[in-house]
Amino acid sequence: MDEKAPAPNIDELAALPPAARAEAWRRGHPSSWTRHHPINIRLSLPLPGRRLFVTVVAGADKRRPDRRRRDRPLHPLLTPGNVGFLLLAAVIGGGLWHFMLRGLDLIGRL
Repeated sequence: MDEKAPAPNIDELAALPPAARAEAWRRGHPSSWTRHHPINIRLSLPLPGRRLFVTVVAGADKRRPDRRRRDRPLHPLLTPGNVGFLLLAAVIGGGLWHFMLRGLDLIGRL
């Protein structure tokens, strides 16, 4: 596990130029969660009029049970956006599965 360097105090940070301030912050607060997940997919999808950002991060849950209980109400699973996304993913996945099986059937007839 990475050992954190002591973070500079607020007065020391304020005195630094922006680039050095950002580097001091990174040294004191390393972002370890992105390096330790075996699945880390980030996509930016162009849509008419705007872009949609999708992130999938998965791996072993290392949080303690009390932290999971505390976080659960902050990130509910059954929200309109999550349900819509899961339904869309199921429809796309089902369609791909259907066409894959149909393609295999056509190949078998050759």
